[in-house]
Amino acid sequence: MRLVALLNARAPAAGASASAFTADELRIGVHSPVEHQARQALAAGAEHILIRSDQPQGDIAHIADRLSRESGVPILAVGDGPDLARRLERDDRVLLIAERMILPQQALDDLLAAPVPALLVTPSQSATAHLERIDARHVWAGAALLAGETLLATIDMLGEWDLELTLLRRAVQQSARRIELAADLVTAGRVIRIGAPADAQQALEALSRSGFADVPPRDPLAALLAPVGRRLVEPLARYQVNPVQIRWGVGLFAVLAIAGASADWPRLGLLLALLAEAGLGLSEACARVMLHRPAPAWLRVLAKGAGLTVLAILGGRLANGELLALLGVALALGLVGVQTIADLQDERPVLGRLGLWRHLSTGMALTIGLGGALGGRVPDAFILIGLYAFGTVTARLLAKGDNRI
Repeated sequence: MRLVALLNARAPAAGASASAFTADELRIGVHSPVEHQARQALAAGAEHILIRSDQPQGDIAHIADRLSRESGVPILAVGDGPDLARRLERDDRVLLIAERMILPQQALDDLLAAPVPALLVTPSQSATAHLERIDARHVWAGAALLAGETLLATIDMLGEWDLELTLLRRAVQQSARRIELAADLVTAGRVIRIGAPADAQQALEALSRSGFADVPPRDPLAALLAPVGRRLVEPLARYQVNPVQIRWGVGLFAVLAIAGASADWPRLGLLLALLAEAGLGLSEACARVMLHRPAPAWLRVLAKGAGLTVLAILGGRLANGELLALLGVALALGLVGVQTIADLQDERPVLGRLGLWRHLSTGMALTIGLGGALGGRVPDAFILIGLYAFGTVTARLLAKGDNRI
């Protein structure tokens, strides 16, 4: 059975809560609502995406073609009636997302894990009164999992009707399983229907917060920089800065960091390597918010490898050819590298605040090295890196369960 996502980009009927705003005014940062929904459907595993449109050959078709080339998944702009019916099969599982509805990705994943038919709902309260009411207890949260047979039977009906609401009523009549979302998600902007620029701004703010909240920090430096990152992601998305552009900057900083350290400019090399690390984390957060692919493995290796290389160059100069000092630098950086490789391969969240101190990232090591270089205490900085690396590796080896290296 295919998983087909059905989205709506049709203009609202005149007089029926028609939007007075243009598509650009309702953009969620870099994306229109329907493109954001399409990217969510792709992340949820959709094998085919259909976008209902008044003009299947217009702007929506260009969005569909671009996303299809990017993802490799067939994405088509279709009209109503026979055009839509030709694209569906009776045994399809259809993920229906209501027009301009923005939902948490986890909610869609939970919905797709349920048997057909199923609905996303939220409690009927004053904060959710603007959503479509199902009964006295629940309102519709804007997504449903339906059988292709149900859609084909509904499309065959005669007369003028709203496809989304008709399918909702049929799902309720079929006693669809209800996946309940907390009403707090509505007030927080995680569940929102984009009807005005203020809604788009609230959705963007919520997505920016979740871009960091959904992936907890793994070390003390990441925890310290998380509030700064949250403040940067929103304007970057609003001004349509593509994560790929940030990644080019990460690569450039990494190369320049090695060049700076090789030219005997240790402070510049450490600073640029640290900027590459920070840029990598920022690009990953932007990718989560904008629903782009994560950074490729080679870029992660380049950014983190540049940090270790800069530290190795600085440590080699500090050792001044003494074998014992060189072995000490190599051991310290080797332990940092082992942890870096382990963290790249295993991205499970760190448990508890104490768990943050069991991780020594290349960024944390660079921060210690830069602090030592600025204060004229480079040997002390390497001693601290070595002790910290030995302590964190020991703690992770001796830890139980998910905290173990």
